[in-house]
This record gives sequence, structure tokens and C-alpha cells, in this order.
Amino acid sequence: MDVTLWQLPNNEEAAIEFLKSTGIIHKERVCSNNHQMKLYITEPPIWRCCLRSCKERKGMRTKTWFEGRRIPFLTAVRFIYCWCQELTSVEFCELQLQMNHNTSVEWNCLMRETCLNALLSRPKVKIGGSNKIIEIDEGIFKKKKSTIGPQRVFGGICKETKECFLVAIPERSPTALMAAIEQNIEDETTIYTDCWQAYETSELQNAGYDLFTENHKYSFVDPDTGNNNQIADRLWGCTAWRNKRYHKESYFIEFMWRCLYPKTEMFSEMLKSIRGFMPPL
Repeated sequence: MDVTLWQLPNNEEAAIEFLKSTGIIHKERVCSNNHQMKLYITEPPIWRCCLRSCKERKGMRTKTWFEGRRIPFLTAVRFIYCWCQELTSVEFCELQLQMNHNTSVEWNCLMRETCLNALLSRPKVKIGGSNKIIEIDEGIFKKKKSTIGPQRVFGGICKETKECFLVAIPERSPTALMAAIEQNIEDETTIYTDCWQAYETSELQNAGYDLFTENHKYSFVDPDTGNNNQIADRLWGCTAWRNKRYHKESYFIEFMWRCLYPKTEMFSEMLKSIRGFMPPL
């Protein structure tokens, strides 16, 4: 069971202790001379070497998930909690968390990047099968904390079990898409997707689409042209999530991550995802 709103830290020092207990920031540090350091809750908080002859300092945010972020730790903890409750609209963040427009947008993107890392790190297991429906999507995700450029990803989620997968793919092509489907989705699965719309019929034929479908007994349903019952049954597409088209790929990633956990456990699971994404070094 997650903590409740009223159990969250209520001041900056308590927020720091809370984040230390989760392993997201350092519990202790040593200087470059291997001396023990002490944490001083100043503005900003710093680690300082205990030896007077050394006095080396390290910023508290350095080498952590918080490096480069300026908002108070208390605000960060509250934001993460509110994000797990789907309460981080720009208006809400401005009124309740005193975060400006750009900061709230940046932090929402950072949370989705954390979701991306968590999903890519999950054990690879095929999902779906006979009488199962998988909805798939692909797109480009631009990491804010990366210098390697945008990453193309492909993912899917099972309507019946809420199992999901997310993988990086090298390029946008029928061949790459079919390889990812074969590696992650069981034979005889019904697959909802509009991904094939991006390719000409000749491209699909040259890539062996017909033989691929026949061999694996996949049943592809285009949600934009299928019957009304098929469209209504969509997990991802029938929700308000897909209306957020300006970040469609990253919202699909967030949607999949949220499907993995009940809302009562989401806060603790997100803290684990953050720690796994960028543990303090």
C-alpha cells in the first residue's frame, strides 16, 4: 500500500530524508580523498568533507536523478505523487505546486522518460496468443537526459491481461516492425494497429507481409477501418490519452507503464523506476 497524501513529507528536510530512504539520492558520500562527508541543509543543500584540512564540497543533486533540476525536493516529491494520481496538468501545477508552465511540462516529460526506461528494462517475455488482443504502436521518443538523439520504440499492450512490452527498433520499416512483432507477440494473436498505413502495398509485399501473417496466424485489425465493436474495445485508442497527439508516442509509453500497477501502488513503483533509471553514483 502506498503512502497517502497526508503521509508525504511536509518540509524540505523531511523530503530529503524521504528521498534518501528510497535510494534516489545519496545516503552518505565520501570526498575525492576518501574522507567521510556531512550533509548540510543549506540553500542549496551540500555535502562537505568532515576534515577541516580538506573541506571538499559536492552538490547534493550531482550524480543523481535530480542533477540539472532546480525545484525544491519537497515540490519534487509532491509532484511525483500527484503525477501518479494523474493530477499534473499545467494549471494544477501552477495553482497547487507553484511550478511554472515550462517546469511542469519538463517534469511531466521527465516522468514519461522514466517510464520509457522502466519498460525497456523489463524482462523480455512474449505476450498475447489465441483469443488475445494486443494493441501496438510505434514512434520516436526524444530523451531529455540523453545526447544520443531521439530513440525509435515499438510497444504493445494486451487488452485481457494488461501485460505489455516496449523495445527499441533500429528503423521505421515493414521488416523491422515484423521482426519486433515476431519477437514479442505470440502466434494467433489479434493485433490492433494502424502502423501498416505508413507503407505502400508494394513495400509490404516486398517485405513478405502476407507470408509473415500466414505463418504466425496473426489477425491484424486497423482500428480506423474496423467495425464499431472493434474500435470501441480499444484500450489505448478509445481513451482521452490518444487525443494528446502532440506527444502521442510518449503518452502511449506512460499509458503502458500505468497499466502495470494498481493506483494504490503507483507512487512506490515510480520511486523504484526512478532509482532504477538513474541511481546515485
